[in-house]
Amino acid sequence: LGLSITPAAVRRQLPFAMLGAALRMGGGLALGLTAVRVLDLAALQRAVVILVSAMPSAVTAVIFATETKLDEELVASIVALSICVGIAFLPWLPQLSPLLIG
Repeated sequence: LGLSITPAAVRRQLPFAMLGAALRMGGGLALGLTAVRVLDLAALQRAVVILVSAMPSAVTAVIFATETKLDEELVASIVALSICVGIAFLPWLPQLSPLLIG
């Protein structure tokens, strides 16, 4: 990821990177919430499914994009941006935990 991302690439790809990060994290969260309701999961399992489904994009996506000759800059920008968003939400996790388990 470190070799694939540059500030200029992020600026060029910012609208699409923001869309990709929002789809990954928001869409994952929506699917996780749906799975929790459909499967009627208990407290701890519910929290795990919701948190894992809303996690940032994985760095392995950059490897797959490189191997398949896709837009490596865009994927690297999505991964970097979603990781930054995930880190920004970390301070609020303790306040959200009663909602997840509850």
